[in-house]
Amino acid sequence: LAFFSTGALLFAVRLAGRGRPTDGAWAGLWAGLAVGCKAGGALLALPLAAGSLVGPGPRRARAVRGLVALVAALVAFALTNPFALLNLRHLASNVAVQAALARGAVQAPYTLQYHRTMPYLYPLVQQLAWGMGPLLGLVCLGGLAVAVYCVARRPPRAGEWVGLAWALPFFAFTGGLFAKFPRYMLPLLPLLAVYGAWLVGLAIERWPLAGWTLALLAFLPAGAVSLALLISYRQPHPWVAASDWLRASVPRGAVIAVEEWDHPLPLDPSGYDLRLLPLYGEESDEKWAVVEGTLAEADVVVVASRRGYGALAGWPERFPRTAEYYRALFTGGQGFRVAACFGRWPHIGRVVLADDPFGAVGLPAPACPDDLPLSRLPRLDESFVVYDHPLVIILRR
Repeated sequence: LAFFSTGALLFAVRLAGRGRPTDGAWAGLWAGLAVGCKAGGALLALPLAAGSLVGPGPRRARAVRGLVALVAALVAFALTNPFALLNLRHLASNVAVQAALARGAVQAPYTLQYHRTMPYLYPLVQQLAWGMGPLLGLVCLGGLAVAVYCVARRPPRAGEWVGLAWALPFFAFTGGLFAKFPRYMLPLLPLLAVYGAWLVGLAIERWPLAGWTLALLAFLPAGAVSLALLISYRQPHPWVAASDWLRASVPRGAVIAVEEWDHPLPLDPSGYDLRLLPLYGEESDEKWAVVEGTLAEADVVVVASRRGYGALAGWPERFPRTAEYYRALFTGGQGFRVAACFGRWPHIGRVVLADDPFGAVGLPAPACPDDLPLSRLPRLDESFVVYDHPLVIILRR
């Protein structure tokens, strides 16, 4: 979506400046491909309409350009998503389900983490802390704010209409969703980069030394985060390392309890009896009868990532017994002790970029054999850390 929406914006800006129907066709083509990736791409109708309406020429010519863009978008969508058109009812049903998840009307285990997260503020903090970096993010957001200020003080140029017709509605819609996956903001980042570059250019024109210093300082933290991430991938994935440890340390035939909705470990479970812990169910006697029965027979408990405790323990009003379960598990109260922990964190030398998933939900940190590099940095979104940088905790009876 980010790639195709950027292409649509580029040709919409050209359409606004030159008024050529071919630019409208190209803008519509890219927009149709974007909608084929994600229904949210339909918001591109706003910048495309702006590009058609504010361009040069009489009203009739502008209407024709808009119609060309619309037809091109429909053709691109139809050619790349033929089965969606052949079964419109199924398409509408799937879009409705995903919209309900995004709004929070329906909740899934992977959206529970957004309980008590602030709309608009949470996606911004994720970008400033773990995405673009603090300084680069502030420069880009500052460029957008200055652009809005300038438009409020003077008539906007044609291309400015297009940029703002995408940036402001997209953030207003996406930032207010219940599900705030950082990837949802990716379609906005290329345009934010343009606003940031424009702001740096203004600074260089007026104060050359300060402007170049700002540009350098903005990119240093972002570059450091990127380098730290690259370095971390030199280490084996924690699920691979934990699986190797389990197969080397736990005898065949052992009962291993793993959490539902998380990756079962070891990756090759042959020879082991894996049992699911249904921790995501609503609190009930039936749920805890299954959990306690599984724990009574388990030789090992594997917590493959923070997905469970990071969401459930942070919602004690809804999952009080589950929060207490994790608190007891990590302190030996369930009859298990921590035997091994496996993780990998972005780092440069001894500087480690890590948050504290336990303190964020009021849990004590487990007594891992090696100290965990926990810090007070803003917590990582689950969609980033669960897959690439999970912390695996293995407990033995």
